Amino acid sequence: MTTGPIPRDFSIDSTGMFEVRNRGVRVRVRKILKMINIRSLFIGARLTLGPLYIATAILWLSLASPTWAQTQLELNEKAHAEFQASDLELNRVWQEILPDLTPLTKSKLTQSQLLWIKFRDAEAAAKASVYEGGSIWPLIYAQSRRATTQARTTELKLYLGDEEK
Repeated sequence: MTTGPIPRDFSIDSTGMFEVRNRGVRVRVRKILKMINIRSLFIGARLTLGPLYIATAILWLSLASPTWAQTQLELNEKAHAEFQASDLELNRVWQEILPDLTPLTKSKLTQSQLLWIKFRDAEAAAKASVYEGGSIWPLIYAQSRRATTQARTTELKLYLGDEEK
């Protein structure tokens, strides 16, 4: 399990409630503490175990927030979903510009688009090749494809005119 940044300012009040800068985390931690009813464990740990109490608090914070406790698989899936969303947007723009093009421009642009797809995939493979065989490879590959697709979508929007920029 990978974890995100650990909050620098946190404390526990007399009820065992975490006080953290990020109020969204505070709410989640409160719900978890109520569900498993271990507030007294944290209060007792603070009084007797010091460093162990802090480690326990950090563990509970990391379990409380999905952004702090994501697996590599979840990150890979999220990156792929983001790529698919940007690809859908590109296809929407593509379908919107095609009817307004002359036959010659449509032919040239279609040819360009097919070459661009090959470039996008080859570029992503090159960027991700550093991580070949690693669990992060799909993440890097998807992020590269998403960024390149978003840039291409911006370029294609120029064919729509000023109203879509």
